Amino acid sequence: MENIALVIITALISGLLATLVTIWWQRRAGIFASKMRIFETLMSYRYMISSEESVKALNSIDIIFYKDKMVRQAYKDFLN
Repeated sequence: MENIALVIITALISGLLATLVTIWWQRRAGIFASKMRIFETLMSYRYMISSEESVKALNSIDIIFYKDKMVRQAYKDFLN
């Protein structure tokens, strides 16, 4: 009886751990994809900085890069 309980508990813990790691990994990949999308847009339209796509990308910098102080400071310097 103890072996069966141990197997069930181990299976539940491993399933929960796998789910948590997957959620963490997907969140991290989503943030990276958002940052890359902004970078690609800004590089694509760097000669037309006033285009609608560039303005949208610039306006989303504060939201996407909210943890990156250096990026936000560089954005403030760019605006000034």
